[in-house]
Amino acid sequence: ECLLDNNVVENVSIISIVGMVGLGKTTLAQLIYNDKIVSKTYELKLWICVSSNFDVKQIVKAILEHLIDEKLKESLEILQTQLREKLNGKKYLLVLDDLWNEDNNKWFLLKNLLMVGARGSRIIVTTRSEKVAMIIGTTSCYPLKGLTKKKAWSLFVKIAFEQGQEPENQALVSLGEEVMNNCAGVPLVIRTIASLLRSKTSENEWLSFKN
Repeated sequence: ECLLDNNVVENVSIISIVGMVGLGKTTLAQLIYNDKIVSKTYELKLWICVSSNFDVKQIVKAILEHLIDEKLKESLEILQTQLREKLNGKKYLLVLDDLWNEDNNKWFLLKNLLMVGARGSRIIVTTRSEKVAMIIGTTSCYPLKGLTKKKAWSLFVKIAFEQGQEPENQALVSLGEEVMNNCAGVPLVIRTIASLLRSKTSENEWLSFKN
């Protein structure tokens, strides 16, 4: 809904997906990015993985190389000019995945280069930090939370037990529920722990793992 809403004032809106590691921020962004309706809505689509090293030149270079499909070696000044030319008047969707930067000055330098898009352009940012979401001037924030207990258990069962079904051994089921409750509903944690437990078949092994 955020991506398809045409009733916007800003040329470029910023949507932040915020949550702790392992909740599925990048997975959600990928689902959005590859959605057929979304693809038809935007003239340009760009995906840049940022991580801890927020280097404006490298980000601008990565965006341009994505657009023209060739390696670039120009200075930041030349790259800035080229980026503005490529984005000017185009309705684009840009994903900045795993953004950590809390430096206002660096962000504003990049943001000023990106504001030339046509009305309705969107930047999706995935970040672990609410502070980052605030600094970048988020228009719409989507906080991710852990799975509900029911969904978390369903995921755990699919991976931890054979055939993805609860076993008849209720002692294992009880131990599994206790282990799963310590995963805070984080899909990555549930999947990792359930995978480790899948190879363990005795109650003692599960009890030892839980402890």
